[in-house]
Formats: sequence, C-alpha cells, structure tokens
Amino acid sequence: MHKFNESELNEILADGTKVEVYEFVESHRWYDLFELVFFDEESEEFFRAYHMSPSTELQEGQDEWDSDYDGMVELEIVEPYQETVTKYRRKTV
Repeated sequence: MHKFNESELNEILADGTKVEVYEFVESHRWYDLFELVFFDEESEEFFRAYHMSPSTELQEGQDEWDSDYDGMVELEIVEPYQETVTKYRRKTV
C-alpha cells in the first residue's frame, strides 16, 4: 500500500494524462463509485484508488476519497495484465 494526499489525487484526476483507467464500478444512493488507475512516474508504479463522485448536485461537497484524518488515501499497487475475452455478435447469413 502507498498513501497519496487527496489534493494530489484530485490533480491527477483533473489532469487526466496519467490516468490509465477511470471506470464506473457501482452506484449508491448519494454517490457513484469509480475505479481509478494511474501511473506514477516517480515510483514507476501503477496505483488503484476508488473515487466517489456525487450522484447529484445536492451531494456536492461530500468526501470524494476514503481518506484518513490527515487527508491521506491508501492506494493499492497494481500491474497491467492481458485477458482474452470472447464476445458474440449476430451471425450474418
């Protein structure tokens, strides 16, 4: 595990250049949960965090990250891998 400050994560998300993945995970009453994976050039590692985006404008101002009292967020170190996926489409005659 590695810790990043909330403001660092917000900058990474706003900039978007380091973001490898930003995918919807699930919806809750007050927020939508997104998986964020980015590459950190300093450590040369990929990190995963979960970002909570408010469901409506009424929830703006809520916590966006699961952080501790110091505003630090624990992130998992992850690595990319490839996976083969079989999909199906309508057969043309």
